[in-house]
Formats: sequence, structure tokens, C-alpha cells
Amino acid sequence: MKKLLFISLLANLVLVAILESGLRKRQTQERAEELSAESIEEAVFPGVSPVAAAGQRAKPAHTETVNSDQNEGVDWRRIESDDYKAYIANLRAIGCPEDTIAVIIAADLNKLYRSKLAHLRPPEDGRFKYWQSDMRSHWTRNPEYHRAMQEAFKEQRELFKELLGMDYMRTMSRISGWGWEEEDSFYKSLAEGKREQLSEVTMKFQELSSEIHLKARGYMDEDDQKALRKIEEEKEAALAKILSPEELFEYQVRTSDTLRSMQWNELQGFEVNEEEYRAIARAKLAEQKLGSTHSETGEKLSSEERSKRRKEIDEALRAALGEERFAEFQLNQNYEYRQAVEITQKLNLDRAVARQVYDMRGDVQKAANKVRSDSSLSTEERKEKLLAIQAETERTITGMLGEKGFKAYKRHAWWVRELSR
Repeated sequence: MKKLLFISLLANLVLVAILESGLRKRQTQERAEELSAESIEEAVFPGVSPVAAAGQRAKPAHTETVNSDQNEGVDWRRIESDDYKAYIANLRAIGCPEDTIAVIIAADLNKLYRSKLAHLRPPEDGRFKYWQSDMRSHWTRNPEYHRAMQEAFKEQRELFKELLGMDYMRTMSRISGWGWEEEDSFYKSLAEGKREQLSEVTMKFQELSSEIHLKARGYMDEDDQKALRKIEEEKEAALAKILSPEELFEYQVRTSDTLRSMQWNELQGFEVNEEEYRAIARAKLAEQKLGSTHSETGEKLSSEERSKRRKEIDEALRAALGEERFAEFQLNQNYEYRQAVEITQKLNLDRAVARQVYDMRGDVQKAANKVRSDSSLSTEERKEKLLAIQAETERTITGMLGEKGFKAYKRHAWWVRELSR
């Protein structure tokens, strides 16, 4: 999906870039119409890898060098060349900015590599198949196409690097405004070699994860989850060979899927500062490692050892956050409490109301259990008392959250729904 978004984005960026560079009157349509799968195949894949043929591209079949003093009135057909390096030199000669050149070349490469995969795609009839869900898309149903797409994208990145000396993903992210790396002090502190290695490792393991999702076809069973965890462990091991322990942590707090998921779940509604977030992140990553159930020596951890380590993780986090904030964080791990917090936020109620609703649960359930265990009551009497407890609980929560808030809360609060049973 990200790749498709990039292709769409690049198409728009090309138009903007051409307008800004004064090239909007150039005749690009003629070249686009001349392109064919056969000419692209010959130009980019003449029996060798695209990187080895880095200087070759599709139409037009001519080469012309443009001098910077020939800018006025120059025709776009004089800028283009069947040699990529000459094409880039001509763009530079007319004063085209480097970022604009990168966008133009990236868009051109996207078209070339899309044509390379044409024979693996079903025939296009010009119709938008709105009735087909994403899970039935061609790449999902065709592993051969998916793998070919991955390989083509890899070659495309290598060719882009060969031609312009730029990392494709980082360059496109920066130009589009999606990339954080170029502005981040930690990332800028890394040597260029490390940045390139990080990009390679990230792409490699994204492809491996993608393979698992492809085979799962929308349903992730226990084996799929285990395979994904193994990939994550292997990725961390690969990163640890590139980065120091502290650099690895800095990279993880910025990119980890585990931590991103944590932000949308366990930290939802729980505002933290940077120092608190880093402490929670360390605890979360340490806890994640316990999921492998193996020690540093590769031996399986006993349940006692896992429990001991989990307690150590909690104590370290308690010391970092302080007793009060740690208690708030622990409370926020409860799904029903988080739902109550979100409802109070949406309705502009005091956050303390969510805590009051949550605290009711213990007392109410205790009262309900007392009724359930009272052997002196008949079935009808027991049911009547439990219904009364449920009705009173619903009235009390409605008074706190309002009718709209209570309806939203009840959908998630199973304990309220189960009171009369």
C-alpha cells in the first residue's frame, strides 16, 4: 500500500516540479505515448541487471548535451536522452533543482518497472473494480507478482542510488514531507554508512514480514504470529550489529511498531512527557523480549525466572515514574478504564469521573457476588436482586457520564452487562 501511495504522490510531485522549474510547456506526452513494454524491456533489461545497465532508459533514441547558456526556448525533446546520465546532466544544465530531478527520475523509474511487471498482472479493461476488497487484490492472491514487485522495487532503489547517489526511500520521504530523519538530531548524528545500513535492514525485514501477511491472507494464526515475532527478533539482532545499545534504543523509540502500538493502546488518554515516555518504552521493549521465553544463553526461561524479570522491569519503571504516576500508568492498562477516559474526554468531562466509574466496579461486583452465593434465596429472588443492582448501577453511571456517555461505556463494560446473570 505504501508503495502505491508513493507512486501516486510522485505523479503529483512531478507536475508541481515541472511547473516550478518553468518546464510546463515541454512536450512530455509524446514520449509517454512512445513508451511500450518492448522498448522498456530492451532499454532497462537487455540481458543484464538494471544496475549494470544504469545509463540506459527508454525512448527517445537520441542523445544531446544541453549547455546552460541554451536555456531560453529549449525544447523538452532536447532535454531527454536515452542515456539516464545524459538526461540528468541536461536537467542540471538548464538549472533544474536536484530535488526536482530526483522526482522526475523516480517517476520515470516507476513507469519502467511497472511495465516490467505487466505480464504478471491480469488484463486491464479500464474499469475500477470497486466491488473487490483489498483482501482480494491481485498482489494478495498472486505470490509470484508480490515477490516480483519486491525484487523490482529493490532494483529500482539500487538504480536510483547509482544514478543520483541518493537513497530512494529517504529522498522521497524528505521531498514529500513524510520523513523525520533529516530533521532529527539523533538520525543526523549517525554516519552516512550507518544510515544506509539501517535502510537496508529495515527494507529487508519489511519484505519478510510482508511475506507472512501475504501467506496469511487476512487471518493470522498462532504460527504466523510466532513467525512475525521471530522476524522481529532477527531484525533487532541485525540492528544491534550496526548500532550501539544506546543508538539502538534511540532508533527503536522512533521507529518500533511495538511502541507505536503502545501509543495507540496502553498510552491512549495518558499524557506523558519525553522522559516518562522513554522510561515506559524501555520497560515495554524489555517486556517484549520476555516473550521469547529464552535467556541470553538460549536456554528456555522458567516461569519463575520470567516472573522475576517482569517484577524487576516494573520496579525499574516505578522508580523512573514515581509512585503516583506509576499507579496511574498501571490503571491505564485496563481497557475499560481507557474507554471511560476517552468518553469523558469526548464529552468534556473531568477525567476524575472516569476513575469514579472504574472504582465502582469492585464494590458493585462484590455486592452481586454476595447475592449469587446466598443459598437462602430462590432463583427468582436472586434474579430480582441482581436486576436491582444492575439497574441502580446503570442509573449511577448515567448520572456521571450522561445518557449518551453511558450507552457508549456499556458497549465496552462487560461487567455491567453481566451483573444480572
